Amino acid sequence: RYINTFDVNRNNYTSFTSDSIVIDMQYAGNTAFILDEEAGLIIADFSDQNNPQRISTIALTDTPKGLYVDADNKLVYITTLAGLDIVDITNPANAKLIFSLEPRTGISTVFSPDDDHIAIGTNIYRKIVRKVP
Repeated sequence: RYINTFDVNRNNYTSFTSDSIVIDMQYAGNTAFILDEEAGLIIADFSDQNNPQRISTIALTDTPKGLYVDADNKLVYITTLAGLDIVDITNPANAKLIFSLEPRTGISTVFSPDDDHIAIGTNIYRKIVRKVP
């Protein structure tokens, strides 16, 4: 719920409060992408280390499990208990859920993405999805 960061160059701590339990978090520059168990994806601006600001919050299709930020293509890939959500972050203040995949075979997992693919699977189902350019 509480995110504390330490800037070694400035020798100071920064705190940010999430809505509930933080599942995962990644940075792209000064922007933090925070997976919150209840709120979904929280995008926050950490450019002012003493006063980080929430930019937007995007509801997801189910409880989040993990994320991968593709800053080059302005997309965030999020695994949920039901499958995969993809959020367009071209404009972080107006980020949008653009794709959702929910396999009918139950809980799915996204394995570590490579440059071109993401693997989604369960104990009886596995699919390779080409990343959206």
